[in-house]
Amino acid sequence: MLDIKRYQNVSCLGVFLSMCLVLLLVHETHGQANQTDQPEIIKNNSAFYIHSGLYDDFSAQRIRLESTPDSVISLIFSQHRSLEVLPCGCSIIPYGGIDREFNLLQQWRSNDPGQVVINLTSGTTFTPQIVPPNPSREFVDIASKKAVLLMKGLEALELNAVSIGSYDLRLGKEFLDQIQNSSAIPFVNANILYRGKPYFDPYIVFQVGKVQIVVIGLSGSANSELESGFEVVHPKRILPALMSKVFEEVTPDALIVFSSSVTEDVMIEVLDQFPHSHILAGTGPLECVKGSVGGYSQHSDKSLFLSPQPLGTELIRINLPLQTRYRQFYGNGSGRARYGIEYWKKESESLVEQLDFASGEQRKEIDRQLLAAKRRQDAMSTVPINPSPQTVIYKIDSERISGEYSHQDNAVSSIVSEFSNLPYVSK
Repeated sequence: MLDIKRYQNVSCLGVFLSMCLVLLLVHETHGQANQTDQPEIIKNNSAFYIHSGLYDDFSAQRIRLESTPDSVISLIFSQHRSLEVLPCGCSIIPYGGIDREFNLLQQWRSNDPGQVVINLTSGTTFTPQIVPPNPSREFVDIASKKAVLLMKGLEALELNAVSIGSYDLRLGKEFLDQIQNSSAIPFVNANILYRGKPYFDPYIVFQVGKVQIVVIGLSGSANSELESGFEVVHPKRILPALMSKVFEEVTPDALIVFSSSVTEDVMIEVLDQFPHSHILAGTGPLECVKGSVGGYSQHSDKSLFLSPQPLGTELIRINLPLQTRYRQFYGNGSGRARYGIEYWKKESESLVEQLDFASGEQRKEIDRQLLAAKRRQDAMSTVPINPSPQTVIYKIDSERISGEYSHQDNAVSSIVSEFSNLPYVSK
């Protein structure tokens, strides 16, 4: 005898499963249609990558900057301020100081009043270079007061975003929260997690006319013990989830800027995953400093790598025309790419000679350096010799902040004075 109730249940289940299959196919087709013009994100299904839902609850802060059709976007980068507002005074020609920096920025702005400035700093910003293993309460309190004063100075410099570095976590969550709450300048970082979730906004979007500029914060690896709950993950682990979220919120023609304290070799790995990254500011190792000129180099026809001198002693500026497509870069940096090709060719020859005398772990390290050198040569060889119609003609320069900008008091002079009057605590 036929069990009607059971038959009805099975029939309903079949209908339900059929509907689910149809919905799945529709969703997949719709997703493919939406992603046809999105830049490629290279990934695999390894458990190494963090799940795609990491940034689901995030919605980017959007800042609209006034512009005209003739405006030029001026991106300014600095790095690793390490709680410094004054030059150390221990060198013959001291560099840095936020009062000098203020004067330099004012000069740049007055020389081109139509430019739209986006001023970014990255890396260790609010923590001094030397932190004792177990800092005293007095040490943290004085550092907090100095950090809040530095934040006021950065506001006077009209800084647009701070990309936090892992070493800024060294004095604890409470220390960093106090600084962040003292100012409206946004903190950005995508790979510092707290209890498994992003602790800062991973990126911010600037709207300049029709152009969207996405500034993504990244930190280098943590080389010291972090407060419980914090974790600094490798950029490659979060990049697929991060960039998928970015292109849900912006157009495929957005200018992608990484403001980071990540080393150049890691940034090359980022480029492997996301080849359409445009400007990558990071920490240059010795070989990067030798292989580039003035702290920047062109890695490909799409990507520039920048590495300003630390302690806020140098600014690197890129001026870009206001337009809606950034498919290729070409400008006064193109010669640097060809210089770089020759440099890395000679570097490869030197490494091959070292292989004859190396063994074990040394050989592995030399092989790694050889691979990195080859990738740099290959990337730089794609830099266009002659610009095409869709090429962005950029102008890039760097400026060491020297004594010539000390000629007058300004809006940050009182901050520098107050900072100098705070005591020095070593433990």
